Amino acid sequence: MYAVLSLKDARPIRVNLFQDGLPMPKEGAGSDVKFDDKGAYLEVTDSRMYYLVRSPAFTAHLISLQPDSAGLGLHSFTFGNNCQLEDHP
Repeated sequence: MYAVLSLKDARPIRVNLFQDGLPMPKEGAGSDVKFDDKGAYLEVTDSRMYYLVRSPAFTAHLISLQPDSAGLGLHSFTFGNNCQLEDHP
């Protein structure tokens, strides 16, 4: 799963990621997802496509993105195979 995200200004924004109401698990996280004691998150630092979920199986889940401050733009939210051939930004 991928999302094209942008910033209103140059200030980075933390975006917390949840899967089915819980912090996204490490085993299904895309290469842009980081983890700390609060759970899974993205650090949006510039406007680009972010890799959110990497799952070898097609299953149904509810994915939630919760930014910690205003100023985040969401331009595209998509999923599919091989959109990004390398598993890194």
